[in-house]
Amino acid sequence: ASPEARRDVEASAIAPFMYHHRGTLAYLGRAAAADFGDGRALRGSNLAAKYLWRSVYWSQQVSLRTRLLLAMDWLKELLFGRDISKF
Repeated sequence: ASPEARRDVEASAIAPFMYHHRGTLAYLGRAAAADFGDGRALRGSNLAAKYLWRSVYWSQQVSLRTRLLLAMDWLKELLFGRDISKF
């Protein structure tokens, strides 16, 4: 194939990368801060920050399996507390 034909095939097969900033969320232990990029910012503390972080994290999971595993981990943490042992 000629270089021109190859370039045409590659141009039609690969869409250019477009970055869309959805904002920034930082979990700070018992607090969280969110910046949505358009001048809107949100700061939460304690329980609100924890569930804001978890809802965003859970919504970004790609399969039902990972969402179920994540929910089971959070339920285990709720029932038994965090594992703070060191090996």
